[in-house]
Amino acid sequence: MDLTRAFMSDVKRLIVKVGTAVVTRHDGRLAVGRLGALCEQLKELNSQGYEIVLVTSGAVGLGRQRLRYRKLVNSSLADLQNPQVELDGKGCAAVGQNSLMALYDTLFSQLDVTSSQHLVTDTDFMNDSFRTQLSETVKSLLALKVIPVFNENDALDDVIDLVIPRGSNSLVSEIKSLTKIPVLGHADGVCHVYVDKSANADMAKKIVLDAKIDYPAACNTMGTLLVHHDLSSSGLLHELLVELRHLEVAETFLHRVDSAAVFHNASIRFCPVGVEGLLTTRWILRGSGQVVNGDKGIVYSHKDLPLQT
Repeated sequence: MDLTRAFMSDVKRLIVKVGTAVVTRHDGRLAVGRLGALCEQLKELNSQGYEIVLVTSGAVGLGRQRLRYRKLVNSSLADLQNPQVELDGKGCAAVGQNSLMALYDTLFSQLDVTSSQHLVTDTDFMNDSFRTQLSETVKSLLALKVIPVFNENDALDDVIDLVIPRGSNSLVSEIKSLTKIPVLGHADGVCHVYVDKSANADMAKKIVLDAKIDYPAACNTMGTLLVHHDLSSSGLLHELLVELRHLEVAETFLHRVDSAAVFHNASIRFCPVGVEGLLTTRWILRGSGQVVNGDKGIVYSHKDLPLQT
């Protein structure tokens, strides 16, 4: 066992936290597929004897989407021409909470799992008596293999003064669109890589490709590539640009194709089948021309069975 995970052998209770980006799609609607896969995995862990607690956000984002639609339906053309007032976060939470918890209840019920709903705020946990009662309630539910679902009230406009998200520009934009709390964001291209004319070509290529391709969504990925003007007509610059474009296309393909298995530069004969292929895991494979080639070198556990008539 990995020594850094040795403590897992004694774990009995798992607390799973899912945020708005997991619960909802980019258009604000519930991500039913993701939540279904999540509930399946939690059910499996529950069956293995783990105590499961689910903490979920998303009520505000879901409620805001529903209220915007309702407001649009009930507005006249003249109303829509007026400046639009931002919807109240607590109202959005109240509307979204109902739909969110109803979906969790439906999903868990289909899996023969009982869940319970708990709506709490930071203020609730400051009350010693409430915290003690809540703890006893949760312990009783866990003993019955019930999965408590804590609907975290993320309408905290009066509690949080400033949000400083760390991540890609799309992450910052998404957070800004989902909250009225002030957000200190950042622009694209903050991280630069400079290649001097004296740079080692192979080293520069390795560093530049890693800086851009390893994790494009991270806040420390390369946003701007600067090169010495003497390299503008060299083969190194052209090679870097061609390979960057190639790898960016490949990464876009791997992450945007909606499929259980997406391969790049490898035969689809490597696609998992049987039990592995039926589970909710998504398989992404990056290859360099690998093929099955008639299963050469592979030893199967097939054995002859006697025919029974």
